[in-house]
Amino acid sequence: MKSRELRCPFGFQRDALLLLCVLWVLLSPISLVGQTPTDEAIQLYQRGHYGEARQKFQELYRKDNSAADVLYYLGKLEPNADKSLEYQRRFLSLHAHHPKADEVLYAVAQYNFALGYYLTAAKDYQRLIRTYPNSSLVPDALYWLASSKLAIGAADSASIYFRRILEEHGQSLMVPWAKLGLVDAYFIGQDFHQARIQCQAFMEYHVDSVLLPIALYRLAEIHEALGEREKAKEILQRLLQSEPTTFQNEQARRQLTEWGWTGDRREANRGKQENTFAVQVGAFSNRLNALNLQAELITLGYQAEVVKKEDRHRVLYLVWVGSYQSREEALREAKILERQRELPYHIIRK
Repeated sequence: MKSRELRCPFGFQRDALLLLCVLWVLLSPISLVGQTPTDEAIQLYQRGHYGEARQKFQELYRKDNSAADVLYYLGKLEPNADKSLEYQRRFLSLHAHHPKADEVLYAVAQYNFALGYYLTAAKDYQRLIRTYPNSSLVPDALYWLASSKLAIGAADSASIYFRRILEEHGQSLMVPWAKLGLVDAYFIGQDFHQARIQCQAFMEYHVDSVLLPIALYRLAEIHEALGEREKAKEILQRLLQSEPTTFQNEQARRQLTEWGWTGDRREANRGKQENTFAVQVGAFSNRLNALNLQAELITLGYQAEVVKKEDRHRVLYLVWVGSYQSREEALREAKILERQRELPYHIIRK
């Protein structure tokens, strides 16, 4: 009698082979189908090959000028601001319900704000808040909407939007900025007593905040507006002792000098002597635009400052990031910043 226990039925072998084939098909889609040209272009972008990615997306745009991914990435990669805006607006007109539509609308609003088109920017921010109420960008949009209102002198309206951040988005990174925004709104509205209350409350709650130099300078301005110059001087002198040196330190030094201050400038300049290089990521004729970029970078965790410079009878406000011992160290950080924020940069010596 032949043993049947060592035999493997043919049916089982066939089923096992079919199962392996099915698994191979399911787990290897790329080897069978291959990547699309859009996938390849996106991968180039993700690897930091921006020039090649832009060229790929331009080729795709010539074939289909309505594809969402193509318009989205061309809007990010196009170095010409007007052309970039054209791609972004086309994206919004064709793909208003796309998952990245809120991001694109936010970029358009930021562009208008940077150019000083505050009314247009405000409408864009309001549209984002209304159309995409669940977007993670709503707190940011509320902040810049309030800032747009401040820029045109509408302090009461700005206060409403700053308070919405505090009431509706209490865990947002924009909360400290909203609190300082309220200080500015009261100051512009000439309610100096309320501005002082808000500023002091900020300083008591955010004792270790990177925004403390801004709050200190605001408080000095408030005391000066109230006719309390000696208190303003005390605060500015305290600001000069803070590290690292910031734009507010420079403002404090100039203001004290105008008031006849003769303090130890070596102590005031101590922070500048330690590090000599920075990454410049912006140069603006409008100080508010420079401060807004500084605010965004600080919110992202960068050490950023605004430096005033006179150039050929023009006043420019430069945005500097970091303080580095060597040009190589500054360049490494600049490359990281370029990948994260796609900002043009220059390495400068302080």
